[in-house]
Amino acid sequence: MTSAKIAVPNGILFVTDIQGDESPQPVRGARVLSTPSCIGFACEFDSEGETDVWLGSSGPARRDHFLLFDGQLETPNRAVAVRLVGGAIALSAPVTRTATRVRIWLNRPDQADKVTIGLD
Repeated sequence: MTSAKIAVPNGILFVTDIQGDESPQPVRGARVLSTPSCIGFACEFDSEGETDVWLGSSGPARRDHFLLFDGQLETPNRAVAVRLVGGAIALSAPVTRTATRVRIWLNRPDQADKVTIGLD
């Protein structure tokens, strides 16, 4: 599992295939939006501090966190990226299949400052 402390611009992260995505259209107030190739979700704004982001194998469920998302992501290039608004890659991890189960846990439903992104 890889991790980073990130000041997240606009408080939005995207989980995508390493080579790109089709981002979901923004919807005011939505905590998570997705397309087959991109998952976008809200977390703590950069003006409030850094967010601890973990990316890797799901392993055991995060009982101390709330499950925000559980679904499939198209990963034709067999790698997943966590991107910032504007497309910069903050973290990446290899996956073994062209479709990957992604689960996202947050430490709190609003302005989460701890995010775990599990890949199966």
